[in-house]
Amino acid sequence: MRIGSSARKGLKIGLSLGVLGQLLSWTSTLFVVRMLNPVDFAFLAVSEMTVGFAIMLSQLGFYGALIRKKELSEKELNACFSLLLLFSVFLYLCLLLSKDFLDVFFERDGIGDLILINGILILISPMQLIYQVMLNRAMRFELIAKVQILMTIVQSIMNLSLVYVGLGYWSIVFSLIITQLLITIIHRYLCAQRLSLTFELARTKGIWEDVNTSFFTAVIWDINSRLDVLFIQSFFASNILGFYRMSKTISEKPVSLVSKVIQSITLSTFSKVAHDRKQLSFYIRDSIFFASFLAFPLFIGLSMTAVNFVPLILGEKWTPAVQMIQVLCLMQVVNSLKDISGIGLFAAGNGKRKVVQAIQAIIITTLAWLLGTEFSIFVALLFVFIGEVLWYVLHIHDSKRYLDLDCVWGVMKVPLFAGTLMALAIYALEQYMDINSDLVDLTIKIGLGFCTYVIAILVFDNASLKKFLSQLRS
Repeated sequence: MRIGSSARKGLKIGLSLGVLGQLLSWTSTLFVVRMLNPVDFAFLAVSEMTVGFAIMLSQLGFYGALIRKKELSEKELNACFSLLLLFSVFLYLCLLLSKDFLDVFFERDGIGDLILINGILILISPMQLIYQVMLNRAMRFELIAKVQILMTIVQSIMNLSLVYVGLGYWSIVFSLIITQLLITIIHRYLCAQRLSLTFELARTKGIWEDVNTSFFTAVIWDINSRLDVLFIQSFFASNILGFYRMSKTISEKPVSLVSKVIQSITLSTFSKVAHDRKQLSFYIRDSIFFASFLAFPLFIGLSMTAVNFVPLILGEKWTPAVQMIQVLCLMQVVNSLKDISGIGLFAAGNGKRKVVQAIQAIIITTLAWLLGTEFSIFVALLFVFIGEVLWYVLHIHDSKRYLDLDCVWGVMKVPLFAGTLMALAIYALEQYMDINSDLVDLTIKIGLGFCTYVIAILVFDNASLKKFLSQLRS
């Protein structure tokens, strides 16, 4: 099948190249973390919360709607681009006029300037979105993956270079802006189509029919994803926010690149087969199976070894972040899976149901933070993790009314079981062996965890491993 083979090829290329990109990206990130301090990361967290929310608003929910639209003319693309650009400029002007207020509101001198510089990404967003839509609609997944990996490498090199010359957290901001500009230029070249400003904004009318629910859902999800910074900024000390921001960066690194590849492919692929519920459900289950085999061992392993790699690689000053990293890594298991079924629900035309599920998520997350902040940041994160698991169970149960997801739990049981055995084996090693060297202890834990995971799968369900390897080769 052409659609399925295109998706698998794009996924394979993206994941294969991702190994090199992630290695360099991790090296860059770890080096930057060693050079900076928690206060620097607290500044970045506040800036990213504000600018990230503005970028989401500036896109007006058009991305998913444009991907799903069966026919899309050049005039419609130009109209969408013009509307998005106008709104982006308006949002940036609002930030510009609020610069002094932002310093006072967040109680951080200079945060307004950082937000304005970082806010350049808002102005880039419209052109970037339209070209990404064009490439994804053409199902040029392999090219998208190659560009993403190349830019990850470029950004890593710039990060290392700029932090080395003493730019501090500005190195992260400048390297991100330059990288996004380069991505936009490359996408423009690949699409070979020039976008033009037009006042025929009425041509976007057909897009708004699909945008209404998707945009509202995007707003809720974005607020939900930024509640952490808001609560920590309000209820905990400034350095706690810095420790948290670094912990989140470390825990999200392994999945960030892979998730971008998977999300772009799944939305385009699911939309192509949305008319065939049986085929769509098959793709969803297949994607969840593949993601589970990667997510469970990777994030459970990172969680169980954080006590070793944090002081060894990041330095002793980051030791207070160990427990945060452990919980955040477990959260990434859920985060790496929930988007797949969510995209499937959207592709099937059930966007309104996603709104209900998004409201459920923000209620659960808010309650978890409110309860947790009465204790400590670690307890708060545990409550949030439990809330995310609860929401995911409710999400799958609710989505079964629209998609054939009866076998979803079945495709996850083998990697979950093997991952649990892996965690128990590492825990037993930690309890019964006293190893003074973090390096030796970390090496033994990695080896033990890998062997336990593979052996558990071979013993209890060898067919699952063969299927996973087959997906990699196909």
